[in-house]
Amino acid sequence: MWIVERVGKRDRPESSLNLKDAVIIGLVQCVALIPGVSRSGATISAGMLRDLDRVAATRLAFFSPFRLWLPPGRTRVDGDAG
Repeated sequence: MWIVERVGKRDRPESSLNLKDAVIIGLVQCVALIPGVSRSGATISAGMLRDLDRVAATRLAFFSPFRLWLPPGRTRVDGDAG
């Protein structure tokens, strides 16, 4: 994170995200499969290296998994009808 603070420009808002940013940040999230590596830390670092500001990188780190969590939860609730 210290290196990212020094290297990244941190001047792009969340609305400037594009497909290239999403793919790169998603690939960096795979590093979190290594024990001891934080998924949110990897996402924030990658976002800031892609010149996103701190707020945008943090929002991306904490709100991106909701798209993955909601469908399984909905299936579980719908499947518990009986």
